[in-house]
Amino acid sequence: MILLLSGYSYDFEGQRYCYLETTGENWPIGQLPDEYKTSKAKIVPVYTRPFLDIKFTYKYQYNSKDVFVNVDVTAKNLGSEEAKNTKIYVALQTSDTSKVWSQIESSYIPNTT
Repeated sequence: MILLLSGYSYDFEGQRYCYLETTGENWPIGQLPDEYKTSKAKIVPVYTRPFLDIKFTYKYQYNSKDVFVNVDVTAKNLGSEEAKNTKIYVALQTSDTSKVWSQIESSYIPNTT
């Protein structure tokens, strides 16, 4: 399929790439801001990679003798590549920031895409 667009484009490694302004709204593909029209383009390849979005929630309960903490961790791969050999580590830090009160690690999480 051939897509014909007017506007600014660049050839890189045998492929044609059109300029796309992402810092504002309603810019058509190929439209270049005036301040860049005399500048040379710098092509920066975007590589595929995993990107984990990690969220956690916690609940705690205590009495005169013990403190109980329950931490739930959710990891979602938002990247374009599989996340491999992923483990989650959780540590509860003491008021002395050089020490840890308790820690745990998960088993390996199955590869996710």
